[in-house]
Amino acid sequence: MKEEINLIWGKLGSWYETFIAMLPNIILALAIGIGIFFIARGVRVVVSKYLFARWENIELKKIVAKVVQIVVIALGFMMALSIVELDKTVTSILAGVGVIGLALGFAFQDIAANFISGVFMASSKPFAVGDTIEVNDTQGVIQEIKLRTTIVKTFQGNDVIIPNTDLFQNQVTNYTANQERRIDLEVGVSYSEDLKVVKETSISAIKGIDGLQEGKDIVVLFTEFGGSSINLEVRFWTPNGTKANWLQVRSDAIEAIKTAYDSKGISIPFPIRTLEWPKGENIMKKAPMMSSDRTEESNEYNQAS
Repeated sequence: MKEEINLIWGKLGSWYETFIAMLPNIILALAIGIGIFFIARGVRVVVSKYLFARWENIELKKIVAKVVQIVVIALGFMMALSIVELDKTVTSILAGVGVIGLALGFAFQDIAANFISGVFMASSKPFAVGDTIEVNDTQGVIQEIKLRTTIVKTFQGNDVIIPNTDLFQNQVTNYTANQERRIDLEVGVSYSEDLKVVKETSISAIKGIDGLQEGKDIVVLFTEFGGSSINLEVRFWTPNGTKANWLQVRSDAIEAIKTAYDSKGISIPFPIRTLEWPKGENIMKKAPMMSSDRTEESNEYNQAS
């Protein structure tokens, strides 16, 4: 028992002596680790504000600066381990990084895909913060583009977090990319109307509203002979802005066309269905019979119940 205690005590003493001998290196390694942390933050600021100051792509600058910061921290960590004479540990870590990276690649492939998609989007810049986009069933304004996700504020005021892979792989409509946007209004008029008057009245009504794009003509196209109306399409352009502005111009156009049609006596017909009775049968003679049949059926149902 005494020998075992002496053995343990000797081992602890050996560790203590080793610790005392390595204490300066440990303190130096800790100091380097703390210093590297602040240096990495400073490098991130320098990279973002000065080295890539001419880059217009803000999102890509953030990504590059973040990657540089991570690399600096990793190098500082390896340097600190080398100072405390853990070279073999450094080698083992470097060897294990490949295995761990492969395992994490399979486990977090969705996260990696979102990250890579974010890098590609930041470099190609198909859209930017402040753009109005539509993807799948979501419409709104881009608030922030992160490494893995993009935040879109809908017109109902909700923040929607969209994975970058959805934006990278699916069809995205960017309403802000162009400086103008066309509005198409479908209208139907009675078959008895003079189509020339209808066309002139429609163009005159649209010219009277605000928010039209200068230099663009108003076009009226008759599209088809409908079931109860001749259908036409009124096309005009408006400067591209928010969806609220676009909807307001569209609303004003509908109101202006309705008012102009009413003043000119142009009717927008309801759907009409024509019923034909064989051999000229009188519908009025048939109606009382149909009514009495329903009454008899109702009485029979009540008696049965």
